[in-house]
Amino acid sequence: MPHVPVLGLLALGGLAAAIAMARMIKRTARPTTSAAGARTVTPVEWFAEGEVGRVRGIVVADGPTYVGPLSGRTCVGYELTVRLGAPGADDAEYAEVIREVRWHPFAIDDGTGRALVRFEGDAHLTLGVVATEAGGADAVEADERAILDRHQQPALRHGRTPELRFRERAIAVGELISVTGRGVREADPSPRAADLGRGAPPTRLVLHPIAGQPLVLSTDPADLND
Repeated sequence: MPHVPVLGLLALGGLAAAIAMARMIKRTARPTTSAAGARTVTPVEWFAEGEVGRVRGIVVADGPTYVGPLSGRTCVGYELTVRLGAPGADDAEYAEVIREVRWHPFAIDDGTGRALVRFEGDAHLTLGVVATEAGGADAVEADERAILDRHQQPALRHGRTPELRFRERAIAVGELISVTGRGVREADPSPRAADLGRGAPPTRLVLHPIAGQPLVLSTDPADLND
């Protein structure tokens, strides 16, 4: 076996490690395409300043949370509607009598980092719907009664003929979501970031609505699975 100097071995080992690391980074950074053929997914860690792209991760509260009026889920926001119609009426003939909207900015964690989603309702939403009905042969349940009372509509729960349709769309804490928007890098205000010491100030990714276009938020399985 030919003699190889120790320094030569170290150099070869360092080169091999560098190549392996480069391959690992390339695999990590390579975006994937959703089953629906939507915009490619970019890891938070690799999302560039000013880029318009899509991030997929777990919803994390970054402030107040709410409780879904129908689902009872802890969420960062929801949209609730109640529509009233006569028995046998077509859906288009139902009139909206209650709209309740609560949204707050939130974060998503994709394993490479967290992104703050500056969202207060200005978004295109593709979310699951919780739907219930009351009136006619269907009794008004406790959660539905609470909604009607909160909006000073107690008479609706005593009517014999009107039919009510309740619909809730929410973004629940802990669920997987896809968010498309423009990324901005800003100083990370967290205490942990302030204690890192010297070097460039740490930043966090913030997703904003795109100029002339709202954020796109989806919990559709087609947008969540590769």
